[in-house]
Amino acid sequence: MGPRADVRVVVVADGLEPEARLAALEAEAAKTGAFTLFVDAQDLNRQAKIAFLRALNAADLEARRSLRLLLDGDTKFSDLTAADQEAVYRQIIGLLPRMAPRDVDDFAAFADPQEAWEVLKFRLFHPSFGDSLGDVTLDVRAPYAAVWSLETVLKDPLFLKSLKDRDLKLKRPDGKRAIRDYVAMTRADFDSLDRTLMDRLSDQGYADFMERFRDNVVFVEAGETLSTAFAKLGGLYTPEHVFFVDSEERPILRRDSARDGGLGLLYLGGNFTLTLDKLVVRLLAAGGKWEDVIARGLSFRDGVLIFHPILPIDYMRKLREFYLTASATAQAA
Repeated sequence: MGPRADVRVVVVADGLEPEARLAALEAEAAKTGAFTLFVDAQDLNRQAKIAFLRALNAADLEARRSLRLLLDGDTKFSDLTAADQEAVYRQIIGLLPRMAPRDVDDFAAFADPQEAWEVLKFRLFHPSFGDSLGDVTLDVRAPYAAVWSLETVLKDPLFLKSLKDRDLKLKRPDGKRAIRDYVAMTRADFDSLDRTLMDRLSDQGYADFMERFRDNVVFVEAGETLSTAFAKLGGLYTPEHVFFVDSEERPILRRDSARDGGLGLLYLGGNFTLTLDKLVVRLLAAGGKWEDVIARGLSFRDGVLIFHPILPIDYMRKLREFYLTASATAQAA
């Protein structure tokens, strides 16, 4: 960070549970009254946070009070006046290029201040957006596919946004997506799909789902084997270039060790997807050697990968407005 009089380092006892650690950090930080960013050694957003602190000092944040209130989570973007929204938008456009993990985004193209604000907050606090994928190499000549169960796609309203971020970081030279996404569902799921999407997603989430999956639906029976589902992809892919993801709580796919040897399956647990999209990229890049992929919350059991994402300590507090907005939109619908 360099010599910065307005930067404080707060230390708390090791071994605390996340909630207790966050409470201890907040109690120490509250003594200064300063805007606070929590960073630990495994924080995928740490580079963006450091770049943010380099770009701004305490005096800047106090002068930009609307931005400070937004970052603290005390105010929603929609609560700002039109003038304050425009002022914050200009500040964000100046900050984002210095915080991008890779030079992939044309930030000046964000004509919508709300969209620019989302990107800034995701860069700072959503671990998937902090993962640059800089250590991943995919064969640009090979087609890749990820097959997500409907329950997995709908588990977290920010998942579709993380897929957009993944696409930006993996764009092929011809501008096409490096990975084609499919959604697996039963015929019964499909019959009630519109109602389900309106219940679980915002209007924008509904549009994003349709744009990505409208022509990429794989119909399966509950308990279907991977090889049977794989055959429905029309012979477009080799087994090591396809990965299946399902819900641990409500799975519709299963792996038959005798028939599905070259096909990979991951069960997702918990209520958040977090870095799931980037983890699947790494599993595809491994070319079938899934045991070589190491990630927090990832385990291997009976030939199936199990992923329980690790929630950053301040994740829900900083991003709760986006979950609340998605929930309120769905309830209104």
